[in-house]
Amino acid sequence: MGPIVLSTPKECLAYANRDYSEVLQSELLIVDTVDVNDRGGREVEVGLALAFGLGVWVVGPRRNVFHYLVNQQFSTWEETLEQL
Repeated sequence: MGPIVLSTPKECLAYANRDYSEVLQSELLIVDTVDVNDRGGREVEVGLALAFGLGVWVVGPRRNVFHYLVNQQFSTWEETLEQL
């Protein structure tokens, strides 16, 4: 699946509000960093989760300094699923 292409500010706001709400309703955020993308949304979600004291796990490489603040880092999804 390719990136979501948003054409209007209203669509962008709807996605941002949805994602923000979903992060805040979570107890654990698992971020997949195996692939590289330039959208930045997952990094914002990691920041929100860290700021609100939620659990954060990274699956894949640490791609920025804030990934060193997470609770767990796993190389593969298999390792991650064993811990759930």
